[in-house]
Amino acid sequence: MKIQKSTDAVAMGQAASAQGAKVLRDVLAKKGRANIIVATGASQFETLKCLIKEPGIDWSKVTVFHLDEYVGLPESHGASFRKYLRERFISQLPAQPEFVPVDGDAADLGAELKCLNDRITA
Repeated sequence: MKIQKSTDAVAMGQAASAQGAKVLRDVLAKKGRANIIVATGASQFETLKCLIKEPGIDWSKVTVFHLDEYVGLPESHGASFRKYLRERFISQLPAQPEFVPVDGDAADLGAELKCLNDRITA
């Protein structure tokens, strides 16, 4: 593990997005497709904001997974992580990736999680 210190959240977000983008570009160059998992905690805000601006990523060849959501909360709710990611990350990208969120208000959460686990395993 490499530990890197930054002076503030913006510098940390820039460093994290630069490193993530490098890995993403490398995987896309080697495999033609890539999967990533994004987080929505406050510590990730700057990283996502900077990642949107990273050059050389064909987002149409990326599957974006998000793995946490409030149970029973509809996507229309202001606290929904799905809503946050669609509005502030996915819709801001130059090309649309496949977005695979957790449907926290699915009628059958067990089936929803199984489907998500199957997608990740594949």
